[in-house]
Amino acid sequence: MSKYDEITNYLPDTSFAREDILTAAYNADSSFSDSSLRRLIDRLKASGLIVHVARDVYRKVDGRGDILPEYAGLYSEKAKKLVAYMLDNYPRLNFVVWETSWLNEFTNHLLARNYIMLEVENGGCDFVFDSLKRDFETSALLRPTAKELLRYGENDTVIVDRLITEAPTCNSKKYMLSMEKLIVDLFANKTLKEIVSRGDYAEAISDMFSRYRINIVKLLRYARRRSKEEEILSFIKDNNLGTFMPEE
Repeated sequence: MSKYDEITNYLPDTSFAREDILTAAYNADSSFSDSSLRRLIDRLKASGLIVHVARDVYRKVDGRGDILPEYAGLYSEKAKKLVAYMLDNYPRLNFVVWETSWLNEFTNHLLARNYIMLEVENGGCDFVFDSLKRDFETSALLRPTAKELLRYGENDTVIVDRLITEAPTCNSKKYMLSMEKLIVDLFANKTLKEIVSRGDYAEAISDMFSRYRINIVKLLRYARRRSKEEEILSFIKDNNLGTFMPEE
């Protein structure tokens, strides 16, 4: 075992910061010098043992060279048809399709009813909604309030809403929901705030960070765009989730 492998054995399996690398280095070699930390981090990255995911946020890489995967929810058949419809009819329109049932992977209180969320770039909501009602056999609601959703929403109802500009996207499929967007929308989207218990947030967000690759810089940039950065940072601090966040 190399000295670098030994150091990584002392690192947590979740996200960690420079301070954690320094502690791991001390544990592996009590004579380690603070001044060598930057060089050590460069060596660990060059050796493929850790990866830099955001400012002062790192993760270990496993023996196959893998890091945490990018989130990719599994579409129902109805959602797949909706994606195909949007790609065929509006190939130049930015949109995101996802399902609220995906949240059941992370929450203690399972959502009994699934909604298919279709978020369309500004200016496209109305005519997309009209075409869905004409061409796509489905129950659909246009930017419903919480009360309207409760009264008129059915299982697999398509919810058409505006896609906020600068929303982070997935690298593989631009129409797929990104984890950065989902976390911020839990605080900013009125519909999600109504259907997801606030008491589930801390464990759910911790689970999201532990299972999937999340770019903190993108998350906070989108949080600022939605005027939720301060609230999210306070929530992270209050629930001891600071391991996942960049240094001040």
